[in-house]
Amino acid sequence: MATGLTVLLAIMVLKKQHPKSIVVAVPVSSMEAAEKIRREADELVALDVPPDFCSVSEHYEEFAQLEDEDVIRLLRAAEKRE
Repeated sequence: MATGLTVLLAIMVLKKQHPKSIVVAVPVSSMEAAEKIRREADELVALDVPPDFCSVSEHYEEFAQLEDEDVIRLLRAAEKRE
């Protein structure tokens, strides 16, 4: 989690549904993003919050970017399974 902005938006949407709690779990986060999320979520679980964070991709051996079409295809496949 680099900036945390997408997660913050998700938290805002979830709060409108009045959940009992909101727990955010990520494998890696920048310190700045972690601080933002901790203020808005009930709990943040981050396996690694390195002080010298540069990018999420540097923490993975393979980090292929998804195209919009890939995401749409995966969402449609998930809808069919429901």
